[in-house]
Amino acid sequence: MSTLDWSLQQATKTAAEIAAATNIFPLVGQIVWNTDTGKYCIGDGTTALSALTFYGGISASGLTVGTTAITGGTNTKVLYNNNGVVGEYSVTGTGSAVLNTSPTFVTNITTPLIYGSSASGGNITLMSTSHATKGTMFFGASGGDQKHVFYVGTSAGQVQIRSLVGTLSQTAIYLGVASGSETSSNYAFNWSGSLNINSQGTTNPIDFQQGSQSRMTLYAATTSGASPRWLINFPQQTGITASTETNDFLINSKTQTYAAGAQTLLRGLYYKTQSIAFASGSNAVTTYYTAYFESGTAGAGCSGITNNYSLGTNGKAKFGGNIELTQTVTTEALVSDTSVTIVINGVTYKLLAKA
Repeated sequence: MSTLDWSLQQATKTAAEIAAATNIFPLVGQIVWNTDTGKYCIGDGTTALSALTFYGGISASGLTVGTTAITGGTNTKVLYNNNGVVGEYSVTGTGSAVLNTSPTFVTNITTPLIYGSSASGGNITLMSTSHATKGTMFFGASGGDQKHVFYVGTSAGQVQIRSLVGTLSQTAIYLGVASGSETSSNYAFNWSGSLNINSQGTTNPIDFQQGSQSRMTLYAATTSGASPRWLINFPQQTGITASTETNDFLINSKTQTYAAGAQTLLRGLYYKTQSIAFASGSNAVTTYYTAYFESGTAGAGCSGITNNYSLGTNGKAKFGGNIELTQTVTTEALVSDTSVTIVINGVTYKLLAKA
């Protein structure tokens, strides 16, 4: 059985007594407590009490906010366990410390980087309130030319929701426009009291698609090439109900109501004259049609089309110019207020008919 050869010795002193103890040398291992600060020191047998290093800082009554003194460190920094030693975290801003679960911020958060998840493909959810009844989310302050840029994948695919450049009262959406390159004319969508859809450039077409299939393309003004101004690609439909008429274009009946007073002329569909010009020289156009219709073609499963017309009317037809018929005519019934010239199979006829 062994015997321990040691003794436990402690002393208590006030801060003033410790400061004056220049000729007191605590024994090796002797603990001296500062009753004012709650700190302690451990004697080494050779160093005066006033010169020993004190540790800790918890008084018998514990820490008291606003009164317990500490040494070292920097004001406003946050203490933390740094591998068993008290360390400090720098802080920014003022007010309360923020914990990691449901923190509440009452002022601005400057230059944040917010992740919704650390996982691949993680999501982030933004809500205006924790209440079940949600409100409106505002981005930016009112009264200025606010620009809010949302990057989708890369900066080349960015979406910008902001006021129209130069017009703060109008909302605009810019697609794929580099930040700082927005103008009053390269937006994609704009609300000015009406919805404006814009191709963002004078040479860019607008293409309306359905399931990635182009249905209607509006081409821009071009200086070269031979694209149409409008191009419509009707879907190739199958399984259409038997014995039921369908239409490529159908303008439903309507009633247009005017203020009282006689109308001299009304035109439901009015296609004005189109000018044909050339860049230089004297160039002739052999044949020009303002409107051209081809008759139907019998497709698979169709044994024939009995009456195949490229144009039909269910009312009178009035022609202000000559009528040229290039098909073999068996019966022609024309009604006109004046003499008209009719060319049938290359032979010119003049007719005058009254209803």
